[in-house]
Amino acid sequence: MATRQAQGQDVFQILKQDHRTVTSIMEEIRDAEQAQKEALCSRLENELNQHMNLEEKYVYPILLDFEELSELIQDAYTDHDDLKDILEQMADQDVGSEEWESNFLALEDAKEDHVDTEENEVFPQAIELLSQDQVRQITDQIMSEKQRAPQTAQGKISQPRQPRAER
Repeated sequence: MATRQAQGQDVFQILKQDHRTVTSIMEEIRDAEQAQKEALCSRLENELNQHMNLEEKYVYPILLDFEELSELIQDAYTDHDDLKDILEQMADQDVGSEEWESNFLALEDAKEDHVDTEENEVFPQAIELLSQDQVRQITDQIMSEKQRAPQTAQGKISQPRQPRAER
């Protein structure tokens, strides 16, 4: 079992590092001067989109097969939809405006709730449920995609989304 957990940490450590990166960018945005916020917001959007797309493409579909995780993964898809909706609203607003600031706070709250659920509920269960081969495959796929991301539209990895009823 120890080997399984050690192996399982690979993909989940990558995803946790993504969470830390997003949190760090959000802290930078909060502390930044107006002129810096736009560039940081673009970076935040890229990081969030890449992370969500990788989870939706490689992690969530496999975890949906486990009855123990099905409801949590459905909620995770919904969380992603909510985060994407907030990002879209922010893109249409002036950075630093009252509406933008309100949405930024909502984004932070939604992200924190999502991260808390993933790191404290989803990931520990997934580590126990996935085989070493599954973990290795997911890790390899995510690492490969992340290495290609700088050459593509960073963070804009297009993945057709399943309608909610099919998830």
